Formats: sequence, C-alpha cells, structure tokens
Amino acid sequence: MIIADYERNPSKIVISGSTNGLAQARKPNSLIIDATLTALEPVSARLPAGFEQPIVEEIKPRVYRVTFIPSITSETITLELLYGDELLGKPIVFLVKPEEELESVVLRNRSGGLLPSTVQASLQFEALIDVTKAGKIDELFAEIKGPDGKVRKLLPTENSDKKIYLLDFVPDLVGVYVIVIYINGKPFSDPYNLTAIPVGSADKCFVESKSLDKFWTIGEPRVFVVNAKNGGKGALNVLCERADLEIKIDKNEDGSYTITLTPHTQGQHRVMLTYGGVDIPGGTFDFECVPPLVNEDRNVSKQPMESEDDGHLMPHSFRFSVTSEYQFNKLTASIKMPSGTDDIAYINDNRDGTVTVTYHPKECGSHLLSIKHDGINMSGSPISFYVNEANEEYATVYGLGLLQAVVGEPAAFTVCAKGSPTKELSVAIEGTAKAVIKCHDNKDGTCSVVWIPSMSGEYKVHVKLSGKPVKNSPFVVFVSNEDEKRAYLSLEPTAMSEVYSI
Repeated sequence: MIIADYERNPSKIVISGSTNGLAQARKPNSLIIDATLTALEPVSARLPAGFEQPIVEEIKPRVYRVTFIPSITSETITLELLYGDELLGKPIVFLVKPEEELESVVLRNRSGGLLPSTVQASLQFEALIDVTKAGKIDELFAEIKGPDGKVRKLLPTENSDKKIYLLDFVPDLVGVYVIVIYINGKPFSDPYNLTAIPVGSADKCFVESKSLDKFWTIGEPRVFVVNAKNGGKGALNVLCERADLEIKIDKNEDGSYTITLTPHTQGQHRVMLTYGGVDIPGGTFDFECVPPLVNEDRNVSKQPMESEDDGHLMPHSFRFSVTSEYQFNKLTASIKMPSGTDDIAYINDNRDGTVTVTYHPKECGSHLLSIKHDGINMSGSPISFYVNEANEEYATVYGLGLLQAVVGEPAAFTVCAKGSPTKELSVAIEGTAKAVIKCHDNKDGTCSVVWIPSMSGEYKVHVKLSGKPVKNSPFVVFVSNEDEKRAYLSLEPTAMSEVYSI
C-alpha cells in the first residue's frame, strides 16, 4: 500500500519561539519546529561538542519542541536544526545570560517570558513593555522600522500593572522589524529584531471586483472585493504610501474581504494588497485623486454659456451607452478645467440607450469630464480629455479599451478627430503578442477602434495624427486572462457596440 504524503520541501518548515538571540543559563530554553507541510523525515537538533545536547520531542504530529539548557553564561552557543540530514537554514546563535540580567529586558511576551524572534506576518502581534525600572515617565512610545524602511510610531497602552504597557501592531509585510522603546524622547531599550514570516497562500487570493479608474474623487469611497477563500491562515492588509487614505477592511463569512478606500488628498496614490505578508497577484494599482466639483448644479443653465474666447476652441462631444437602471433626469455632466475652474457640460438623451455629452471648451489643456447619477460618480468617470485650438490638428481619445482588456475579447475606444481627416489617423498596438485591430470611420469626425489581444501582459496603444502622437499616447493597457477579469464599468462608450458588427 502506498501512502500519499507532501512533496519534500524544507522551505515549508516554520521555526518559531526563538527568543531574539537570548538564552537563560541553567534554565530550559525552547523553540518549536512545524514540519506539517513537508514530507515526513526525522527532525533533530545539536549543540557543539561539550554542551549538553538538546531534547527533541514531538508534541503534535510533525510539530516538535526543541529544548536545551546552557550551563555557561556570557558566551554564545550555536544551535543547529536538521531535517533528515539537511541543515535547516543558518545555525541559530544564542547569547547566554544569567536570569538576573534578563530581568532587565524591556520587551517580553504576554506571559512575561522572552520575546520570540519570529512572528507571523499579517497577524496581530502583542508584547509587554516592562519599564518598572524607569524613573518618571512623561512620554512613552515605540518606534518600529519595517522591512519597507518606513518608521511607524506607536503609543502603547498602560496595563493594569503600573509601568507595564501593552504594545500591539500588525507586521503587514514579510521581513525584519526593528523595535526601539523611547521614554521622554530618549531610547530606553536596545533594538529588538522581529522577523515576520509568511503565512497562508497569497497566490491563491485574487481581486474579484475592483475599480480600475485612473481618476478618483477626494472624499468619495471606492469598494471592491478580495477573494481569500483558499488563502489559508493569514489576513488581508492594505498598504498605501499616503497615510491619510482611509482604509476599511470587512471580513465576510465566506472568506472574502470587502475593501473600502476613501482618499482625502489630491495627487497620485499607489495601493498594494497583501495576504499573509505577501503581495496578492494583480493587487497593486495606481490612481490619481482629483478635487470634487463644488456646487456643480448652481450654475446650470438651459443653454451653453457663451464666451468671447470659445470661438477658437473646438466643441467636444462624447456618446455613451447607459444601462436601463439609470434615470436620465438624475444624470449630470460637469467639467474640471485646466485652471481648476468648474464648468458644465450638456447631456442629451438619444432615446436609444445612449446619451450624448457636449462641451464647449473655454480653455486649452487637459480637462476632466465627470458623469454622475444622483450625485455619485458612475464607474468609469471622470474621463480625461485634451482641448486644442480649432486651427490645430488634434484628436481626443477615450474608451475602456485604453484602460483594460481581456484576452480574446474586443477592447474598444473612440478617436475624435473633428477638423482633421481620419485618413491621417494611425493606430498601432505594441505588446507581448500580436493583436487584431479594426477601425471604422463613423463619418462624423470620429473613428471607432477595436482591438483583440491574444495573450495577457502589458500593451501600449499608439495613436498618431498626421504622423504625430496624440496627447497621452502611447496608452498603457494591462491585459488579463478571463479568469482574472475583475472590473466592470457602468458607463461604456457606444463604440463598444458599434464596432462589433464590422
């Protein structure tokens, strides 16, 4: 009879309980070896000749406790752990100290024992800060430098015992954390090193739904779901370089997480999702946060506002399909001009499931078009476009096919080149594989383009007018496989349906 077992993989063995490189003389010192996720082989430990050898006992199936009792103080001893005949990692070096010296150690575990040197990434870590030998304490805080180089300042809470504080934090990344306790602005302890080890399976987690919009609005929450049902032991963390990004993580009963992000400052943001301290595939994304439009309904008029300067600027029109759940009378369109001034655009119901948004620009430069339903940005809004003078050759390019694509599925966008013949327009796709491109002249100054990628990866969409790249070209598009598709938009360019019949 053949008994199935795990593949032999020493990297799956987890060692915990190592006490930050310190050992007590003439006292039992222990650590734990968890070999449950690798093939069954003997686990052993050894100290140099002349030392009393460690005792290895199996406390649970394939989980072992290694205990050793050093008899000499003020020396280092080297403990080697073996899996079969193979050395597990580097030998662990302990500094042996008498018990009375270790009583001065500031950081201890919740039981009052020595602090371990390894912790599990993404899970809550707690330690006691013993400052009973300190004088008057006006201020106490902990500085924790993470593997990303960032320093986190934490304020521990005082326990019921006087001058005993509780420090808790989440090591959200795999790597080494250095902890220093400060009292009255001065270091009170030597640095403590904690190594956060990965737990769970981040590679089995994925983002189910996520807004891939390039522009977010200050104060407006965005919600998406991360599927971690097969992630195993571990927790989801959201990291961002911006400290004021409001993050809310709700764990659902089915093992998924609902993430709500609310930005509060203008500018570029990068968000990284981790599980068990390891990056989730496809879980890093960037967006730009823009100010909300203020009192956008206050200046709404029945007719476009006239301007003495707008004669030299070309009007812009956009046509979008909207789903039946949206009510036309609750739709609004507004513009953020290059100067930062708010302006209004005009929406017309075409009564065929589409709407046309028309804007008469007053300034040259980059604009943002926001389309809202009942005061809330529709997914896919705001949209960036560029305004040139009427006597210049120009093109405005917009559509989902410039933001995202899926292998084997059409990705569409529209090129608006009114004032320039579309025969001078060229579109090229550069990427990991050849992509099929189809163009259709709509005979109204716009051209519908659809392209179909054959492989996942990063692609660049080059759009040129009269041999010159249009504004923001090339456009970088990330193509995912069908099973990775996790974004949807409620606001779609009509080119998406127009080009399919070609």
